[in-house]
Amino acid sequence: MRGRLREGLAAHNAANPANSRRIARALLLADPPSIQTGEITDKGYVNQRAVLDRRAELVERLYGEPDEEVIVLEPSPPAPLPSPPALPHWERGEKPPRS
Repeated sequence: MRGRLREGLAAHNAANPANSRRIARALLLADPPSIQTGEITDKGYVNQRAVLDRRAELVERLYGEPDEEVIVLEPSPPAPLPSPPALPHWERGEKPPRS
């Protein structure tokens, strides 16, 4: 399962090369966020503060020195630079095209 997850995350990163959209690490959880513990709001949103407080140990594992359960993805290669615009004919030393 970890291999398939790693492949899917790598595919996501390949399709989304911007650092702001890239997934660097993942950790599978044994239990999902819970309404009873306040990790999910009444409207169904994740209460980030409650998750960070309740799962501080997991967050430290995720951002610290990775262990065998933390999935670490390789950095995405930088996006290629755009081609420079073509120079006008006069800067290329060419005569203007005939009309």
